[in-house]
Amino acid sequence: MTQYPHLFSPFMVGKHLFKNRILAAPIGAWVFSPDNYIFDYAIDMFAEKALGGAASVTAGHTEINYHEPDEDGFGLYFDLRGRNGSAALSEFSRAVTSRGAHVSIELNYGGLYAGAKNRLCYGPSAYVEKDDTVIHEMTEEKIAQTIRQYADCAARMQRCGFDMVTIHAAHGWLPEQFLSEKTNHRTDRFGGSLENRMRFSLMLLDEVRAAVGPDFMIEYRMGGVDPALHPAEFEELLAFVHAIEDKIDLLHLSTGLDANSKERTIPTYFWPRAINLPYAKALKDHGVKVPIAIVGAISDPETAGRVIAEGIADSVAMGRSLIADPQFPRKARCGQAEDITPCIGCMNCLSNMHKTHTVVCSVNPRTGREHRLASSVPSASGKKVVILGGGPAGMEAVITAADRGCKVVLIEKNPELGGLLNVSEEDPTKYLLHGFRDYLVHQTMKRGIEVRLNTEADRSMIESEQADALIVAVGATPVIPDLPGKDDIHVITAEEAYRNPDAVGQRVVVVGGNMVGCELALFFNQAGREVTLVEMSDRIHADANDPVGEAIDARLQGATVLNEAKCTDLTPQNVCYIQDGEEHTVTADTVVIAVGMQPKLDVFFEMQDAAEQVIPVGYCVRVSNVRGAVHTGYYAALDI
Repeated sequence: MTQYPHLFSPFMVGKHLFKNRILAAPIGAWVFSPDNYIFDYAIDMFAEKALGGAASVTAGHTEINYHEPDEDGFGLYFDLRGRNGSAALSEFSRAVTSRGAHVSIELNYGGLYAGAKNRLCYGPSAYVEKDDTVIHEMTEEKIAQTIRQYADCAARMQRCGFDMVTIHAAHGWLPEQFLSEKTNHRTDRFGGSLENRMRFSLMLLDEVRAAVGPDFMIEYRMGGVDPALHPAEFEELLAFVHAIEDKIDLLHLSTGLDANSKERTIPTYFWPRAINLPYAKALKDHGVKVPIAIVGAISDPETAGRVIAEGIADSVAMGRSLIADPQFPRKARCGQAEDITPCIGCMNCLSNMHKTHTVVCSVNPRTGREHRLASSVPSASGKKVVILGGGPAGMEAVITAADRGCKVVLIEKNPELGGLLNVSEEDPTKYLLHGFRDYLVHQTMKRGIEVRLNTEADRSMIESEQADALIVAVGATPVIPDLPGKDDIHVITAEEAYRNPDAVGQRVVVVGGNMVGCELALFFNQAGREVTLVEMSDRIHADANDPVGEAIDARLQGATVLNEAKCTDLTPQNVCYIQDGEEHTVTADTVVIAVGMQPKLDVFFEMQDAAEQVIPVGYCVRVSNVRGAVHTGYYAALDI
């Protein structure tokens, strides 16, 4: 008997049985090569979600306008003439369905949000973007051609073994562009009244249905509307849903009404979990009968189970949670919720998809590398491993080494495990990170290894252990610039500020606009302090993922941000800086230094030959973040 009976109850979508209520949401457009061969890593990555127990798995954001050049690089353009594409798609579908899940692919047309300057872009209406991109109004012939492309692609998916397609009509893509008065200014039968604006989507669904027949599933992904805040828009949305619900098998509800609302579309760690529940409930309360799947940072089985139990939605779609742990459904079903690797909402997955066209996860080193890593970690039974440092890198190394059968000793100089994950305990926006820390501590302790807290290791101690391998995960220390007057004003490090926020004065100057400095400035800004952020480069959070950076920018309203400003001197009351060649001052009660960290290499140098194999990880390798710590700890333990 499962702990979450509602979440794991089967249900019907059209004529198809779904074994539970967990769907793997569309993730990643970059799984196909330019000639439509699918990469091995992508097959294994999606198949892992099916193996982990998801009822369906969807490949994401796949563009249907195959005849147009892929100048924006955003998605797959189908070449319907190529046999190689069919072979690749068939192999992909078999990899998922053979592991017990339904398989779908998200079909999309960017329209006016195609995003490539100098590319021929089409939308419901003509206009010129801010970057001078010209949007051409689609003729009726172009509309008919585009609808045929959706239908052709759906039929091809059916031939290749897919049992569902997802029409992407959320986040401002083409169907929503026709539906919205903001982007549809046409005066013909596709514009004006709601009846006319919904015509494109109705024709699209009718033609797709005609191409695939009655038994093939059609999922329609769209954005929700809050009836309390936008009653007129909700009434239109409700009328539209009633118009399409007999044409579709599953309504997938997201949020974000245009391409500029990314923070709501993929919520950062500044948002609460499950942000789209009110939108689904509103549709259910107004008599929508088609099954509804809800997406939006649903990251724990308790919340997911409540959504189903209370009738808010019929299923939950999980994206990042199943990247962090594809085994989420299996673990939840078996009563092992504490073993689910939690997503920390850092957006590294999204950032890497845009930068490298691959999927990477901060907390799951296996993501995207399943094809190179054995499904079960190879044995290293009998080997003794000593790990210095109980931060994220050290704990990940402990977990991996112990699972390989090693005898592990963990030595930590502080009274508790967690390392730098402990310093932001007072910051409520870090609740996901704190949850991940607790997960690592729990996983470390449940493996029954020897843990020595409050222990400062030296070379003689390590040599006496006679270990086969030593993993050095001792972290880093803050960089403190040698600024004149630093002893005449209250100067503290970011770590000290986080650990004792009450000791920080009302007027706070944060020196350093990297992610640590930005998040610290935001923390004190939201606590009511007067915050000034001083950064030498031309922008803050220069290395941040775009959604997180944008979220920080939006929340730093009220703080003073000084870019291209170099701190030069400190006086008892002021911070002196140069900006645009001129000297300025800002009054401060407390100066927080957040200009970076430097690894504790002295420990590694001291221990470099204290065991047969000595491996540095985390900050000892390079100044990084949670991802760098977890990944280096994992691979170090895997290589013993």
